[in-house]
Amino acid sequence: DVRAPARAREMAPPRLLQSLVGSGRVRVHDSVLAGVPVTADIALGSGGAGAKGAATTTLHVQLGAGGNQFTLDGNADALGNGAADRWRASLQADRLAALAPLARLDPAFADWLPTQGSASANVSAEGRWPDMASSGQAHVEQLRAGALAVARGDLQWRLQIGRGAEDNTPLALTAQVSGMQLGNQRADQLRAQLRGTLASHHIELLGTLPVAPPPLVEQLLGAASPRGTRALLEAQGAWQADAGGGGHWRAQVDRLAIGPWDGSATAEAPPAGALWADSGKLRAELGFDREGTLQTLQAEPGRLLLAGGAVALRWDAVQADLRGERANFELRADVEPFALAPLLARAQPTAGWQGDLRLAARIAIKAAERFEADLSFERRDGDLQLADEDSVQRFGLTEFRLAVSAHDGVWDFSPVFSGRSLGDIRGTLRARTAPEARWPLADAPIEGQIQARVADIGIWTGWVPPGWRLVGQAQTTATVGGRFGAPTYTGELTGSGIGVRNLLQGVNVSDGELRVVLAGDSARIESFSARGGDGRVQVSGGASLGAAPSARLELHAEHFRLLGRLDRQLTVSGHAQIVLGAGAGANRVDGSFGVDEGLFDFSRSDAPSLDADVTVHSADRTAAAPIEPQAARPRRDLAIVLDVDLGDKLRARGRGVDTGLRGNLRITNPAGRLTVVGTIRTDGGTYAAYGQKLDIERGDIIFTGAFDNPRLDILAARPNTDVRVGVLISGSAQSPRVQLHSEPEMSESDKLSWLLLGRASEGLGRNDTAIIQRAAVALLAGEGEAPTDTLLRRLGLDDLSVRQSDTDVRETVISLGKQLSRRWYVGYERGVNTTTGTWQLIYRIAQRFSVRMQSGFENAIDVLWTWRLQEAPAEPGVRKSVPARAP
Repeated sequence: DVRAPARAREMAPPRLLQSLVGSGRVRVHDSVLAGVPVTADIALGSGGAGAKGAATTTLHVQLGAGGNQFTLDGNADALGNGAADRWRASLQADRLAALAPLARLDPAFADWLPTQGSASANVSAEGRWPDMASSGQAHVEQLRAGALAVARGDLQWRLQIGRGAEDNTPLALTAQVSGMQLGNQRADQLRAQLRGTLASHHIELLGTLPVAPPPLVEQLLGAASPRGTRALLEAQGAWQADAGGGGHWRAQVDRLAIGPWDGSATAEAPPAGALWADSGKLRAELGFDREGTLQTLQAEPGRLLLAGGAVALRWDAVQADLRGERANFELRADVEPFALAPLLARAQPTAGWQGDLRLAARIAIKAAERFEADLSFERRDGDLQLADEDSVQRFGLTEFRLAVSAHDGVWDFSPVFSGRSLGDIRGTLRARTAPEARWPLADAPIEGQIQARVADIGIWTGWVPPGWRLVGQAQTTATVGGRFGAPTYTGELTGSGIGVRNLLQGVNVSDGELRVVLAGDSARIESFSARGGDGRVQVSGGASLGAAPSARLELHAEHFRLLGRLDRQLTVSGHAQIVLGAGAGANRVDGSFGVDEGLFDFSRSDAPSLDADVTVHSADRTAAAPIEPQAARPRRDLAIVLDVDLGDKLRARGRGVDTGLRGNLRITNPAGRLTVVGTIRTDGGTYAAYGQKLDIERGDIIFTGAFDNPRLDILAARPNTDVRVGVLISGSAQSPRVQLHSEPEMSESDKLSWLLLGRASEGLGRNDTAIIQRAAVALLAGEGEAPTDTLLRRLGLDDLSVRQSDTDVRETVISLGKQLSRRWYVGYERGVNTTTGTWQLIYRIAQRFSVRMQSGFENAIDVLWTWRLQEAPAEPGVRKSVPARAP
């Protein structure tokens, strides 16, 4: 219901507003907007005469939406300066989620409409922006609106800004927020306090963020794997208003502290002993315009401590003008001399960094219409060294400097590193760009030279994983050209005596020779070869170093020893092609290799190592920091297709197996998962099971995908018996099935009797003690060798048993023997109550025909022929075997 004079449409807006006073009201009830119930009561009226006789406008607004209420009451002089304006507002929103359907009105609403939580607020204000006073309080819980989420927030304030604010006007602000997240940025706790007056007030800010520095920076700072970062700022401030609006704020920072946060729920200041950055008194002045935008900044000289006081940054007066399109500033600072070895020891606790090398830096930057800069980072005194349990390797540094200068658009980069062990590395690079540019543009032309000679690359051993060692020397001379974003190089890189070794893993590559020719944006390997054992490996190819780097390499190996450990030996020959590029599917490895000779002895275990939760503390070395799991790196697609021929000289030994391995495998990685396809076959050999050494008659290890779970089809039989009996292994490597096997088929007790004793089970009732003892020993041995087997092997025997005789006396008989060959066996047995024993020599003429000769207590020559009843006759010329089991 809106009523206005007829002449209202002819009036200017202020006069129109004045004419509408006292006659305007809008009510909305029983309505639905985008599925949300809404109500409204808006009244615009006159509250009496204001300044210069103008009418004072009153406004009452009461809105309801989805059970949430907002109320606004105010009065203002529409034609005045706002000094008489008074406003009060309140919000009671316990069901903010009910407002979410309003996003249907416009997709842009979804970025700020709340979808969860509750809120309440009471606000009062006097005056008109930017000259106004305000007070109030607000509270939110479990708020979620677009990319913003707040678990809990409380705010209370009372302040006055603008021309109406006096120097002694009280100010008070308290804010506390927990669980706040904005997009990917998150703060677990934030607390702010402001108290005092405009002329003199105190500010305290404290926050905890679940964001830690990168791992390397974290170690350099001396952090102990924090959950996040904790920061504290305490400052004194004074505001001075300008006549034309805006003003200047002078601040004195009493303390600035940044350190690690352990994830605790309490928001306290970081401990003094573990700070990443700390400073004392700092003074600065900030200038603002009428709209509150920062215009100028001036800071007095100050000092900041980093890495727990290990590094100190000191600067002179700083001035910055932010009013133009580009910020103009001037900065002069120094990094005071600091010891480098303790910082490196933090980054690599086990490398053995030592020494008294001190570095310092100088920074001078002036950014105005022209950009001028001089930066240097150089050695002041001392040396650096690497120490291990056996030796100390000194760098012998004589010069260490990195300088950058920029004047009139000419940028000069000059690195110099020189030392007796490190060698000599130096270069110059000049880039030309616009005088006002703050950094060279990507298309800026460059020119320069690089010269490097490393007398012993073993000094870089500290940068490779533990256990690995580097040897050799390298040198390069190159001319740099092209553009800053895509440099080109002309020259060559050579190396001699290059080697890498790891004695624990059996890797020993030596006598490496390298020559790489650099030509513009490409590099070509003229020659690279290295020796491994009695063989060599050669690499050829080239790479493009332009904006889209790529490389294509050819690798040829001839009798190259990859592994040379006593229990791990592998010599290979073959070739491979390696292609690397930036595009999808551009990275691949294709090749074919054959095993010339190899041995893998699993009977020897690796050297024992400590668990991940064990930390060793040493009195003379910094304790190693616990290794935190690193964040997953983005996967680089690399297609692998490798064919491997195992040859005829590869042998595996251990866990009861001693056999040769033959076959062909294809190694690929579809979808980034390593797969193996092919079959490995055994070539003869033996398998120790149930206390016996069985002959491997058939052994197939079939790979159909997963490299760690092949299918098994293995048959091992006991030799020199009248019947074929042994062990059949099937299933998969992770879930194998082991069962007894015999030809012809017989009961399990008969199979076990033939397997353990080499005879039928007719007399098992009188000898069950020995059989059970023998089987128990084999089961207790597990994958290793039984104690009795170890004793027999050291004595040179194959058989040692205790049994009862077949006579009526039932005396105890001790037997021992040795299998001389597949057909000859010699043994000795003696009763514990007899004075002499019996020697016997057995010659196996055929599977069922043997000759036994005895001497001693009994003297005899026996001819033994075995015939088993109800046995199916074998076909002429066909050897009976067990069919391969289906998977």
